[in-house]
Parts: sequence; structure tokens; C-alpha cells
Amino acid sequence: MTDGRRPVFPPSPTCADRIVRHLAEQRYRAPSGASISKASGIGAGRLYPALADLEKRELVRSRWDVAAAPGGPRPRLYALTDLGARHARSLPPPIPQNPSPWARLGRLLFDLFTRR
Repeated sequence: MTDGRRPVFPPSPTCADRIVRHLAEQRYRAPSGASISKASGIGAGRLYPALADLEKRELVRSRWDVAAAPGGPRPRLYALTDLGARHARSLPPPIPQNPSPWARLGRLLFDLFTRR
């Protein structure tokens, strides 16, 4: 697919899963796209297409915030639907981002002994 200027790639499944997990953690609060981006580490170029895809699949719903920051646009707030919450519970546990020292040592030894 293209938008007339460059190819548009669909968001990776892990990107959508990270968004769904983050929204599941925010049960009683609907975060804005900017706060989702900051918390999940997903850039805007991948975040907003993934949110649009999740909304099409009816896993996420969005609404405009009532109040805006002075001089700024109103943020769009995102929350999981009931279907999205069920999907979040069905996801496998996330892979730890910060491996333990033993895992790092194992990876180092693996790399050391498998080099050619």
C-alpha cells in the first residue's frame, strides 16, 4: 500500500501487542497517543497506524478529550473495548526487556563458541 509518497507498512504484531498490554494496564484511565508512545517506546510513525488498525478490529476505542492544554490541540484518548480486554488476557507474557546477568552471560558464551 502507498499513501502517494512512500510505502506504508502494516504495524508489526508485537507493536500492536505492546499497545494492547499498555492499555490493559491503564484500566481506569484512557491515555493519549503521546503518553502511550512515551510509555511503550513506540514512535508516532508506528503507533498511530497500529492504533487505527486496533480500532478497526474493535479492540480499541478512542474519543477526543474535553479539555485541551492552553494553546494546544485536544488530545485523542484511547481505551480497550471488552473484546480488546479479552485479547489482552489471551496474550503470552511479554519477553523481559532487561535480561538477567545469567542470560547475558549465556548469550555471551553462545556467541563466543559459535563464531566461525
